[in-house]
Amino acid sequence: MKATYLEILARLYPDCVPKFITVLDEENLEKAWTRACETFVDGEKVAFRSSAEVEDGRERSFAGMFETRLDIEFSFDNFCENINLIRSSKYNHRVKSYLRDSAEEIRVHTIIQEMYASLYNGVAFIYPKNANEKSWVSIGKGRNVVEGGESIEGNLTDFEKKLPSGITKNNWQNLKDALYRIQQEMGFPVDIEFGIRTDNFALFQVRPVTQHRMNQRPIRYWDDANIGENYPGVTAPLTYSLIREAYTEVYKSFLILLGVGDKTIRANEHIFQNMLGYINGRVYYNIDNWYRYLQLLPFYQINKVFFENMLKPQGERKEETPAFRTNLNLVRRLFFIMVFPNRQFESFNRQYLQLISEYEAYEIDKMGLPDIIREFDQLAKSFFSIWGITILNDFRLMVFFGILTRLAERWIPDQKDSYLNSIVSTQNHPDSIEPTKRLLDIAEQIAAEPELVEFVMHSTPKQILNEMRTSA
Repeated sequence: MKATYLEILARLYPDCVPKFITVLDEENLEKAWTRACETFVDGEKVAFRSSAEVEDGRERSFAGMFETRLDIEFSFDNFCENINLIRSSKYNHRVKSYLRDSAEEIRVHTIIQEMYASLYNGVAFIYPKNANEKSWVSIGKGRNVVEGGESIEGNLTDFEKKLPSGITKNNWQNLKDALYRIQQEMGFPVDIEFGIRTDNFALFQVRPVTQHRMNQRPIRYWDDANIGENYPGVTAPLTYSLIREAYTEVYKSFLILLGVGDKTIRANEHIFQNMLGYINGRVYYNIDNWYRYLQLLPFYQINKVFFENMLKPQGERKEETPAFRTNLNLVRRLFFIMVFPNRQFESFNRQYLQLISEYEAYEIDKMGLPDIIREFDQLAKSFFSIWGITILNDFRLMVFFGILTRLAERWIPDQKDSYLNSIVSTQNHPDSIEPTKRLLDIAEQIAAEPELVEFVMHSTPKQILNEMRTSA
């Protein structure tokens, strides 16, 4: 209960916990008043808080269920009135609804504590430093920060970047150290309420985070950078089912090209099948699985940086170790095809042309639906099995551009951005957009001749292509 945890706080930071006493549920009020007068004086401003034995448990928190009274003048009448109010609060409708049972056996003790005139009040959820969760803090003026009042929120690790005026960085660092130490002493994630002034702070209470995120499903990160250009807007479910299969098979094909073993590929099938996500009709990258995919390749720590420079994925995630120990043969083969890819490109071109010729030989008009489906599946698998070479091309671009970025940062830091932008500029390298330019040229030529416009508007693509070939 709160009183027990408050005593731990007072032991750890005796100068930072405002003085307090605990009045037990069954304690005689006159005797309790005599004891309270040894700590407080008439007219002093105090707070009355509940400390029920059922509060802050592993299964239930009862947060906000019982009464709390702040800024109360210490007097006998106020003392008796507020303690009776807190004791009887176990019968209110909030507790009945939350408990769904009788509250008769609940014992509600009362903490009476000196008021602390804060510049800001706050609440912090502190997790172990090595946990997946990030410790979080919220501070604001007034007393309603915990109840959702206007506040400044953020990760505790870098919260000093957004400190409001009036709080020194040194004082904030002292509070930050205290919050982490309290969590370590408790041994579980904690919820800590505090007040802070310019040069000091006070700790009001600490309790377990009863349903903290460790018991929830892990956060997943989705990003539509890059893929949103290929599949803008809403994508049909049938289209998504095809591209999901394509990503599954093509990225496996790339690993096979590198010589990654069948056992490793089978063990990570769940990664390949979930490279993408389909959310509200839109296609996203499943960023976590892209990181896991990179872990199947040599030099993960280096490639990870190159990947982040290229895609700039959002969100923070825990660091994971590579999925298997990379062998020397895999490193050697990756290096060879990265530096000397021409043989692989030539092989791809031959196989691609062979598959195209097979497709053109189909007499679809004479095939039944089952035959079409069978041949489509077979053709798709054949294309996917060789398409890993396109990933090699992307991977080479990512790595070499990443290396170039590192060198530019070292050699020309002031001109890095302008230099790198010039490398990818279409003005300096028009070959990359030559197909698009050619299409625009063709469109202009057609638009200049009304007969051609009429022909294009009323002909099939095949008829147009045949005309272009015969009239060229």
